[in-house]
Amino acid sequence: MSKEEAQRKLDSLLIENVDLKQRKQLIELELDMMKHKRLGVPEVFTPNMWLEILHLKNFNQRRITYTFWFKKELKSSLDLKKKSQKKEERKQPELELNLPDHKYGLKNNTLFLRIYDQTIDSFHNGRVVSQIPFIPKIVFDCSYDEHMTLKELSSCVKQMVLSIKYNREHPSPLNIYLCNAIESSPLIQLLHQWIPTMYDCSFPLNITPKSYIDVFGKKNLVYLTPHCRNTLEAFDEDKVYIIGALVDKGNSLPLSLAKAKKEGIAMAALPLDKYMKFGSGSGKNLTLNQVISIMIDLRHTKDWLTALTHVPTRKLMAQREAKAKRNLSQFLLDATNNSKEIKPEITKLKELLQSYSRSNLRKHR
Repeated sequence: MSKEEAQRKLDSLLIENVDLKQRKQLIELELDMMKHKRLGVPEVFTPNMWLEILHLKNFNQRRITYTFWFKKELKSSLDLKKKSQKKEERKQPELELNLPDHKYGLKNNTLFLRIYDQTIDSFHNGRVVSQIPFIPKIVFDCSYDEHMTLKELSSCVKQMVLSIKYNREHPSPLNIYLCNAIESSPLIQLLHQWIPTMYDCSFPLNITPKSYIDVFGKKNLVYLTPHCRNTLEAFDEDKVYIIGALVDKGNSLPLSLAKAKKEGIAMAALPLDKYMKFGSGSGKNLTLNQVISIMIDLRHTKDWLTALTHVPTRKLMAQREAKAKRNLSQFLLDATNNSKEIKPEITKLKELLQSYSRSNLRKHR
């Protein structure tokens, strides 16, 4: 919402709810204390920011949001500084340069055809648009705005932009739909800031405020959710796969599972446990761009092992064990170098490390 609308809403909430007004005063004291300690806190608080921060339950959530806004504000100030520097540089007179033979002195022109970024974008867009009638469809469900904070909304939009970019440049792209995409929603407005041309007819993206049920019907829909027991065996080109446009960095609730059950839609999860082993403590939640990259490569190669290379290796057991082993070896080396006499505890740790390596070697054999 605009600044004026947010201010009116904030004023009405503070008048109607006395507890909310007291919470605002406590948060103001909290901000002053954090500023005094020189912690990462934004200098300017807009009414939209107050509307979000007043509904966060605990200090940890507020601290994470403060840090996010502080970094965003810092980046904006640095961008303004760079722009002003470039403006000053353009005002300075141009110096004569000793240019190579294949370049001309007039504005540093070359003999070769210059390909602009806009030309490359038009090429990728035209290639995907020409294939739209013949390629399978995949849907982003954009109906989870109320379940995300401003930081999570920003992360969601970035992941959607990466998904569209990967799909556009892939040799076997998919036809991406944004369903439940209301133009006034925060997600779509933020996405429009990232992709100003997304409403153009030449851009390979279908945006509709309608539900995917109204567009495609229930018969061929499959909702991809990690909380489902049914696993996806292969890519079916007759099906329309749905990905929830949701980033939840707090409590991961099965919102997509509940929605698919309520609407009576078939569900499936990616067979991650079947093809790879995850380390203890590593979450199996993937980002939107990782999920859509897996689906695109699965359709292209029909091989799960190739498609699942998009899963970050830091989540896998082998990678985590190797990292733990390196850390332990470095700890033992530092402890040995820093002490004149090797303590019995260090000797015991070395023996455990050697036995662990031998047991792993026998397993691989």
